[in-house]
Amino acid sequence: MRRSAQNFLSTLISDALRRLIGFFAVAYLARTLGTSGFGMINVGITVLTYAVIFSSFGLHSLATREIAANDPLKMTEHIAGLRLALAVPIFIIIAACTYFFVHTEVLAKVILLYAFSVLPNALFVDWYFQGREEMWKISVGRLVSGMVYLTVILLFVHSVATILWAGVAVVCGDTATMMVLAEFMSRSDRKFRISLQPSLWPAILKKAIPLGGGSILGALSINIAPLVLAALMTEHDVGIYSAAAKLVFFLLLLDRGFGALLLPGSARINRVAPDELGGYLTRALRWILMMALPLAVGGTMLAPRIIEFVYGPQFSASALALRIFIWYFFFTMIHTVYTNALIGTGNERLYGRIMAVSAVVYAVLIVGGVVLFGVPGAAFGCAAGEAVTLYLSWSALRKFATIPVPQSVLLMLLATVVMAGVFVVLSSFNLFLVMIAGVLAYGLVLLATKAVRIEELLSFLKPV
Repeated sequence: MRRSAQNFLSTLISDALRRLIGFFAVAYLARTLGTSGFGMINVGITVLTYAVIFSSFGLHSLATREIAANDPLKMTEHIAGLRLALAVPIFIIIAACTYFFVHTEVLAKVILLYAFSVLPNALFVDWYFQGREEMWKISVGRLVSGMVYLTVILLFVHSVATILWAGVAVVCGDTATMMVLAEFMSRSDRKFRISLQPSLWPAILKKAIPLGGGSILGALSINIAPLVLAALMTEHDVGIYSAAAKLVFFLLLLDRGFGALLLPGSARINRVAPDELGGYLTRALRWILMMALPLAVGGTMLAPRIIEFVYGPQFSASALALRIFIWYFFFTMIHTVYTNALIGTGNERLYGRIMAVSAVVYAVLIVGGVVLFGVPGAAFGCAAGEAVTLYLSWSALRKFATIPVPQSVLLMLLATVVMAGVFVVLSSFNLFLVMIAGVLAYGLVLLATKAVRIEELLSFLKPV
């Protein structure tokens, strides 16, 4: 149990530091490159995301499970070879599509540079250390990547004319991670090599897809908006949308932390005391609502000031997108409870079917939103798509566990209203002062109404 706590803290802290480094990099790039340049690099990031998703295809989860089951590395060696074999043709396909369909020379070069990073990504052996529960080694690799990435950007990206260095920075960062993990692997007590045996690949993929299918579909859904905006509108619109999205994705650090707790917790309780699962999930939902609700309302109210502080006045149009997109974060946080409960109770295939339906819903809502309303429509499509996915997951989980609405939800709403009032009264004050005052008001109301107690938090975090 001590190792689990250390792994959780290692993951959470490293993710927080990495996202903080990424946050500074995003703010710097946005201010340096302007809306169109920032839009270009986010198209590149989106293409790389898709490339990594398709070159992994659940193989990461399968390899982790095999290592955790003390497999003698035979299958994982084949998995490493398969990942590399998938990455090469994926890069070639991206290069061909870029040549035929992207007619802006700079954008085409940006896409190719970012997409090239799929190759070092394919050689990541983070799944090996995750399977062995040595998360600190993965954390070191991620932090090195973030620092290399930020360093290259600060040294070489000074205007739109130097935008290609942003792509070089991504390749350098991912290559650094690959090298760090490879060095850790070389020092391990088990020898590892890449094995290329195509005859085994269909069977491996058959095992991998059910494990990673739902996550793949989820990632595909949320990353479709920048590509739709790039195809139907301009790089400027991609930049406006991405500025808002990056802030929301930074907040999803909380979602990652709760997910790390909920998946093993749900699986364990479902195995030893299934009647207690509903109560456990209700407590989790309560804490998630307590954090997500004020952040969503606060983000909606303070969006213009936050956007101007982070990106400058040239991104003022991003405020409306942030006001809408912040509710994607709210629905995702709640969705985490139901997603991890479904997987934890052994219903990953049901979860995969839900995510397949969700992917279609996302595509329709985002494309329709962009056609009708542009950037705000893309943000609405993402938020509405996540709300639909949440409803589908809630409906599915009802067959296996009941999660009542927390009794303190009305007190949370009261505290949020008080916080909103503080924002209005102090609207002319410094942004940070307003935020601190709002947080204090929210917390004091919760304590005064006994909606939350310190011992309850300690009880929730206590290993079951």
